[in-house]
Amino acid sequence: MKCANCGAKLADNARYCETCGGDAIEEAGVGDFARPDDSAESKPAPHEVRGFWYSAYVVVGILANAYAAYKGLFDEASLRAVVPTAPDWYFPVGGFAALAGVLLFIALWDLLKWGVIALLALDVASVVIMLMIGMPAIWIFIGTVPGTAILLAFTLPKWKYMQWSPRRD
Repeated sequence: MKCANCGAKLADNARYCETCGGDAIEEAGVGDFARPDDSAESKPAPHEVRGFWYSAYVVVGILANAYAAYKGLFDEASLRAVVPTAPDWYFPVGGFAALAGVLLFIALWDLLKWGVIALLALDVASVVIMLMIGMPAIWIFIGTVPGTAILLAFTLPKWKYMQWSPRRD
């Protein structure tokens, strides 16, 4: 028996890996054919895929979006001082968008491809909203382009390890 995630050798009666918690599978014997996706190289454990910097990026994204959601939903006065001409609907919409950002960063933690796509769509929606309220182009550029570039820099190298639906470990 071996682990489907990390490839560790397991006891013959093991159901799960003691190292990473992955499912136990039977090793291919002589003359058996193992599927290529059963190898340890093709499916490393999630914590190995994430790595320190990706994990740090996701945690910062969760915290930053949670703070932005709080400000947009509960502290409009301080935001209005920065953007005094924004319409009344702008801050609650931004707060709910940031709340969606928290959930999408959690999807990134789970290495879900749809989290990346949805965050990119949220960036596009943010640009549209900022254009609607007449925000200066330089603010829009500073507010969206670096974040989108950082999102792509962190997620594209992990794309081949990401999935469309959650892992069933």
